[in-house]
Amino acid sequence: MQKKQHLLILGELVEDVERLARHISIIEALRESQPAGIIKLSQLTELPEHKVRYSLRILEKNGVIKPSREGAVLTASFMRSHEKITENVQKISRDISSILKRLTNALREN
Repeated sequence: MQKKQHLLILGELVEDVERLARHISIIEALRESQPAGIIKLSQLTELPEHKVRYSLRILEKNGVIKPSREGAVLTASFMRSHEKITENVQKISRDISSILKRLTNALREN
């Protein structure tokens, strides 16, 4: 029960990070083997088909991939934006590190 209580504080963040990791797995698989459909991506990533389907829907909605007759492909605009994406992720990482320091200080025994 104690673990569950801690997850109540961070549950959404944990879910978001897991979801992001799945999306990145799809992107990595497409970099290596595109175009690819749901079944092939499920095999390449070892993710269940329903999670691949969800990730593809989100990635398409955000302009990361586009459908083709043979399966999903990464968009040229996404491939060109890798520096901006990296900068944004680095900023988020710094923000999380800062939050972790604040949390550590808040929980430190006097």
